[in-house]
Amino acid sequence: MTDSTELVLEFAYYATQEIEARALERVLNAETDYAVEVGQLEDDVVWVVQGSTQPTTLTLEKLDQWVEWMVTVGLHNGCEFDGWGAPVGETR
Repeated sequence: MTDSTELVLEFAYYATQEIEARALERVLNAETDYAVEVGQLEDDVVWVVQGSTQPTTLTLEKLDQWVEWMVTVGLHNGCEFDGWGAPVGETR
């Protein structure tokens, strides 16, 4: 991987209430071009907000800034950022 490799980043958040998950979904849809979905886990207790970015190039600095923003926007909407990943073999 180099600074010119395009990656799609997948991410997930957890929320205890649907209203929090839907609020985060609205913010992400308004402020990004990410694909975002909201669903409920089988135990009917936890809500999940998950999605993926558009293909993008990254530096370590840009990735750190993105993670900080994702954590902050989640907290402001009552959701916990669970993390991110980049599918292997999905580079562009």
